[in-house]
Amino acid sequence: MRRSPLLLVSLAILLTGCGGGTQDIADGPSPAASPTTSMPATPSTSATIATPPAHESAKQFIRRWIQVNTEAQRTGDLTALDSLNEPGCESCKSFARAVTRIYAAGGTIEAADTEILSIARHPDGQYYTRERVPPSRYRESARAKWTKFTGGTDTQIYLVARVGDLWRMAKYSELAGSAE
Repeated sequence: MRRSPLLLVSLAILLTGCGGGTQDIADGPSPAASPTTSMPATPSTSATIATPPAHESAKQFIRRWIQVNTEAQRTGDLTALDSLNEPGCESCKSFARAVTRIYAAGGTIEAADTEILSIARHPDGQYYTRERVPPSRYRESARAKWTKFTGGTDTQIYLVARVGDLWRMAKYSELAGSAE
């Protein structure tokens, strides 16, 4: 089974668009974003990649969000990822519940970095990414058998929202039938 690490947990644990018409539209720079909290002297990987660069575009935010998401899967620490999500993002909440359940039961997730092949803005405002996903695996508890994913290429759909000077994830999903 091929699935993106972004949805690895939510698809597998929870048992759980439309294509075409994409057009690559360059994102212009966004207003400067300044974090509201100071970073520790030795920031964690999650904290470092959760800090927005100045003038971050929507496409840059999506790339950063994917990195933070993968790190959250590896560690079970959702703090940085939660700070990037809109409170109403239901797909984000489902993902967080699944990761929390796995780590609370002594389980673990092994996910490598996803390679973003392209990001295109669809006319409806959503962003479609073509992603190369490495093999990954997880287990729901310390004694559970590993569930493995072979990796592959698929398309994810992201809806991001502007909140003040910052971007936030509002929704994400896998384009049905896009896995290769």
